[in-house]
Amino acid sequence: MRKTWIGLAMAAGIACLPATPAVTAEAATGAAPKLMQGGFVRIENRWRPGQFINVEHGLTSGPAQRGWHSADWAIDDLGDGHVRIGNRWREGHYLHVESGRLESGPIQAGWHSAQWTVERADGFVRLRNRWTGHYIHVENGRLEAGAIQPGWHSAMWSLRRGG
Repeated sequence: MRKTWIGLAMAAGIACLPATPAVTAEAATGAAPKLMQGGFVRIENRWRPGQFINVEHGLTSGPAQRGWHSADWAIDDLGDGHVRIGNRWREGHYLHVESGRLESGPIQAGWHSAQWTVERADGFVRLRNRWTGHYIHVENGRLEAGAIQPGWHSAMWSLRRGG
């Protein structure tokens, strides 16, 4: 398994997936996000800009200062269309839904509950769990995984280069 972050190929090279016109152009071309080697990402919500998934004070989506490793995530490419999302600060902690709700913690290697599909969505991405089919969102004001409506901005995320 290799540590990766989500990027997209552009004429000028590789860029992270921020909410920029470059991503909108990417969505228009139909190019899928691709995995590339190295680094960490910060996962920012489209509906609530400035709110990042982090584990500074428990798993949440909220403001995160620059340099907070608790808001940095490694995207581990499993090679089968799925990824694991591991925290930089709490090494060995991954996003999962093993107990039925979204958590960050230690996992076992084969857990489908800790595997995610990264889907393009209107210039952003959605994170869908392999086991439940639920998406990470903040529609109800808190970070959770559950069923969504296709157009919910609360379930769309920007992946920005992290620390």
